[in-house]
Amino acid sequence: MALINRLTNYAARGVPTINGLPIGEAGVFDNSTQEFKYTPTKEECEQCLQIFTDSLPKGRLWEAFGVPKTINNAFAYGVGSMIAIVLAYCNYLRRELDPNTTTDLISEWEESVGLPDPCSIKAGLDIESRRKQVVLRWRRTPIVLASEIEQIVQDLTGYAIKIRPNRDSSSLDLAEIDSPLGSIFNRFSVDIFVDFDDSGGLDEGELDEFELDAKFAFPYFVECVISQLLPANVLANYFYSNVLYNEIL
Repeated sequence: MALINRLTNYAARGVPTINGLPIGEAGVFDNSTQEFKYTPTKEECEQCLQIFTDSLPKGRLWEAFGVPKTINNAFAYGVGSMIAIVLAYCNYLRRELDPNTTTDLISEWEESVGLPDPCSIKAGLDIESRRKQVVLRWRRTPIVLASEIEQIVQDLTGYAIKIRPNRDSSSLDLAEIDSPLGSIFNRFSVDIFVDFDDSGGLDEGELDEFELDAKFAFPYFVECVISQLLPANVLANYFYSNVLYNEIL
């Protein structure tokens, strides 16, 4: 089992807590097997023991379950331990059933939204980036603003981009770039500047060893991602240059 994110606070959803931390979060998760294994803390067991004894009928026999150092109390402690494990599993399911926090079920989430696809970034993809791709596919709100596309490409690919109207194809003013793209004109084009070092990273003395017809490894997957976000009536011209990127306001 992958490492579980313990920073998510589920207290607002009614989960029992100890000092603000949900029961089932302070113990030890065993990640060495595919099965869910959790060892609760003594405090969690005692708190859940109280939950158990509070639910018992009234009377001297049942009150004995709350008396320390009795057989009944030892039994109640074991029940409290099981309750803590159940709560830990509930917390685990809450995380895994949320695409923003899932870890172990990320592959299932990806499959549910049709990932991976030709635009998926596969090499070196961390769990947070995979979550963002799922959420991007899963969201119902259309992505139409240039600033939204710039942010999503940054999140999904790691490359910063700037989207600007192509002056030769439209009269769109820079101040209007964050209006919905394509809403003003039937068809226009934009220039997309990718913050990419196109110098090849050659040091002094390496030029003689560099093949003149070798192509730079441009991150063309950026175009694949953007093609899924731009409106159909918008044409894109791509410029892979950190120099040009830095010149654009």
